[in-house]
Amino acid sequence: MILSHKSREYFKLLAAKVSQAMAQYSSRTPYFLDDDPVIANYEIIRQVWFDGAPIKKVCQSHDLSRSQYYEKEDRFVKHGVLGLFPKLKTRHYSPMLERLIVMVCKARPSLSQQAMLRIAQALDLTRDEADMEGVSQILASYGRCISDRPEDSKFWFRIQRTLNQLLQLNKRPIKGRTQKQRRKTFFRDDDIYHKRLELLRELFFNRSVGIKQICMQYGISATSYYRLVDEYRLFGPWAIIPANLPGKEAMSSATELNIILEKLRYPGCSAQQIVKTLKLRCSKYAVYRVFSRWALTDKNRAPIALDRYCGTERSKEDKPFTGIASAYHLYPEQFLLESRRMLWPLLLSVLWHLSVYRQFWEILKWVTTGIVALLWQAVLACSAAVQGTMRIALNSHLSKYTLFDVI
Repeated sequence: MILSHKSREYFKLLAAKVSQAMAQYSSRTPYFLDDDPVIANYEIIRQVWFDGAPIKKVCQSHDLSRSQYYEKEDRFVKHGVLGLFPKLKTRHYSPMLERLIVMVCKARPSLSQQAMLRIAQALDLTRDEADMEGVSQILASYGRCISDRPEDSKFWFRIQRTLNQLLQLNKRPIKGRTQKQRRKTFFRDDDIYHKRLELLRELFFNRSVGIKQICMQYGISATSYYRLVDEYRLFGPWAIIPANLPGKEAMSSATELNIILEKLRYPGCSAQQIVKTLKLRCSKYAVYRVFSRWALTDKNRAPIALDRYCGTERSKEDKPFTGIASAYHLYPEQFLLESRRMLWPLLLSVLWHLSVYRQFWEILKWVTTGIVALLWQAVLACSAAVQGTMRIALNSHLSKYTLFDVI
């Protein structure tokens, strides 16, 4: 299901609204949300059906018309609590286009949106509706945009499964409720989703009730309650709808994409030829089902090579790059010494290193000797200058006195 921007923003803010309400009401059990359509619709129906409030008064307090209230009531009578969930705004694109983009994104996460668009335009089933905006909306609905985090895909995958489950559940109406006996038929044993929501509401407003006691009253185990609370903190009231994990895929997304690309490049290839070319571990009948699903059975269609846009799938068995190693790294030292072919080059290498080492010491010795000689000459020059200066000073001092003065 391709969600609109407004619908995606609604789901993104659910966790923050739940945390805000729990902090505002100092409750450990989440339930109430401000301006949430599911909680607002349920409270309206509950005030009339269970509390016995007049419809006119309820409509005035919630700013509703009678027609709007009766519309919500009809949905509650037919589908129970699930009928109170809003109809989200969605984008209308081909289901095959949505399936193709999700499959390509799973198989090649590094592909750009332009490359995904090229693949969609190459198939007859998705060529007419494929555009850049559609690809972007599909990726955003599944949490696989460039700006999304790796954890976002799990969150949106849970939302998608919940929405699909809601569509399936609404096809099976819940019987037993009637407008003539509202309070008596408000709770139904077969409406487990109503029990889950009422359980959270009871613990939210009545904190003196124990968890074990209220779980036994509504027929829900403690394990299911704690799991429901954890999911409610993330998904809000949508957590009461189960989202079972899908079964194991008959064929992986990477294998199916490789079959599609190979068939586009070589339209005349049969299913058995593609199995041998790609070395697949599946039968030719499974490959032919892929041909039929994506309308690739026509062998006279023009070939389309998408290698430059799709790249190649990186193998999980690829080893890190290692440089070319010499014989010294590949063989042990004892083997190299015993080998005649490697003995002389090894000895020459050792001698060369020794000669270089000797030359280095000779150069260092020569440089050190030169520096010491220069320092010694500088010391001698300084001492000679000092002696000359003292002699001149002494002669100038003695020249002031005569011989009689000395005697």
